Amino acid sequence: MRKEAYDLINKNIKLNNFQDKIKTYLGKIDEENNLDFYLRTTKKVPTIIKIDIEGDEMKALAGSRKILKKYHPKIILETHSKELKKECLDFLFKLKYAVKHRKNFNDKITLLFLEKNQR
Repeated sequence: MRKEAYDLINKNIKLNNFQDKIKTYLGKIDEENNLDFYLRTTKKVPTIIKIDIEGDEMKALAGSRKILKKYHPKIILETHSKELKKECLDFLFKLKYAVKHRKNFNDKITLLFLEKNQR
């Protein structure tokens, strides 16, 4: 997430008095800095995860495997290629996620809303 977008989200959270309900995290995603690391260090379980990181979505998902498997937070995921979308969905389907909504912007960009499969 760009710093400007992060600042705008936090401004909106503050304007709506949600500081005690919504926490944001800005940082790079790699083998050491991921959502599983975030959970270990903050002891806070995310309920919704938004991922739009221009091609590194699988890196973010793989680094979040423990959180996704144990807590099943809802996911908003944007992908920018058919191959990446398939790779992400294959990964998430193995963790018992289901697509609840899908918005195709063109033949490459897709916005997916996923949550735990209730079946």
